Amino acid sequence: MRRDRQNPCFLTRATFLDVINIFCHQLDKSKTRDPEILNFWQTAHNVILESELFTDEHKFSPVPGLIQWQRNITKLTLSVLGISVSPQAMSLSPDAVHKLTSGTAEVQSNLLLSHLLRSEFLEVRLLTLETVLLWLEEMDSNQVKETNGNVLFLLSQVEDTLKKLAMQEKHPECLAKVLKILCLLNIEKLFPWIANASVMSEAKLLKWILSITETVKNSIEMQSVTLTLASKLVICLMLKKQEKSLDSISQDLRQWVHLVAQSCGAEQQTEIRLTAAKVLIDIIPSLLANKQLYFDLLNTLTLWRCIFTLLQDEEQVVRDKATDIIQRIPPFLKACKEDDISFSAVNPSRAMDLGLGVLCELLQIWNKTSVGIVTLMEWMLGEDDMEGDAINENVENYDLLFDKGEFNLWAEKIMFANLLQKHLLNLISQSHLVPDYESGLHQLTTMAANQAQRVAWLLKGLPPAPEFSRTADYTRLSIQKLKLLNVAKLLSLFGLGAVITEHF
Repeated sequence: MRRDRQNPCFLTRATFLDVINIFCHQLDKSKTRDPEILNFWQTAHNVILESELFTDEHKFSPVPGLIQWQRNITKLTLSVLGISVSPQAMSLSPDAVHKLTSGTAEVQSNLLLSHLLRSEFLEVRLLTLETVLLWLEEMDSNQVKETNGNVLFLLSQVEDTLKKLAMQEKHPECLAKVLKILCLLNIEKLFPWIANASVMSEAKLLKWILSITETVKNSIEMQSVTLTLASKLVICLMLKKQEKSLDSISQDLRQWVHLVAQSCGAEQQTEIRLTAAKVLIDIIPSLLANKQLYFDLLNTLTLWRCIFTLLQDEEQVVRDKATDIIQRIPPFLKACKEDDISFSAVNPSRAMDLGLGVLCELLQIWNKTSVGIVTLMEWMLGEDDMEGDAINENVENYDLLFDKGEFNLWAEKIMFANLLQKHLLNLISQSHLVPDYESGLHQLTTMAANQAQRVAWLLKGLPPAPEFSRTADYTRLSIQKLKLLNVAKLLSLFGLGAVITEHF
């Protein structure tokens, strides 16, 4: 094997490095302990250390083959590093592992990896980050389960480099990958987080991550990773029960709740909604289904509303992912104990039923039934469903294009409305409304009555046999009528509601 530095042509050297990489790939798959193979790895290590990428003998100038050479020397370096985290290393003696990963210059693996991460060349950083992510993803594979400790140990040695890179990286793709790597590590062990000679707390880092979210609307990868990292930081902060620090970041917590809710919207890409589902799965046992109410009730109910939104998502993969939330419900809650439901998979409709039961039980535990009843009836009212009619007041002169996607969601809307009514009836029967919230019921009654008047007027304006001639309009208005009648039935338990039914 010729020394890489002996040939001044980057294109030729890149080609030979590619050949060496092919050998490395094949040898990495073998489990032989042949001394000649160990010598091969050590020689490859020497090639790496004597290359310009590590010696900085001269500044690079744009020449043919430079980018390809940078990529290939980085691949070779990562192949050598990969030996220390591969199953092959488990079958070698400690001296042999040290020999093939340290070489004659006695450069440790973590120093090589750190050097690559700090490289001024985008191609080098990007390829390195992609490889590290691959190592982390392979950790969950049964085939390489024994390498978990090796990967985590290596990365623990470069945590400072990763944290500095996160704060300094300007390239969006590289930044997304370094943040994703940090998400996959133990977030608590990343602190203290030192950046630019100052120490960043979890609260300051959360503020910084949230500031990034405002500038990454066009990158799905960045949206997903910033939401995930911000959520891990929120869990870390909330469980520390640092009341003073929580008060100081209340605005940031509200911004995070808004970010989660925004990520559940139907207009978001599927990957973003799936990330939101994973975030809710992570926070359900510690923050949303806890005996202690960590958030204020408004934010807590907003996050619960996100769960039910995802359970009604138009895509099956999102609905199925959201059902995993039920399996994370703590055992002290009775709503999921029947038939060992907490340890089995459920479908979205069953998950909605169980989720509403859990939420109503939690409202009683938190002693928030009065405000909870009013808020859940507001969910039932679904005032947002009327926005489209506000624009099209003359329904006879309004042609709605057939939207097949909308039809697919109507069944879920009806089911959710009926399940919500069922659980509210049960909650109201077990509770006593605090007088302070009676005014809220009167306001809700007035709002519902106004909606009922409007829905009745729009239904009368439809042409004959509207279920055939104006199917979309008729179905949407009929669902809103169903919701209003459900609300009227609930309000009748408080001596209200007649003002709604009189319109139908």
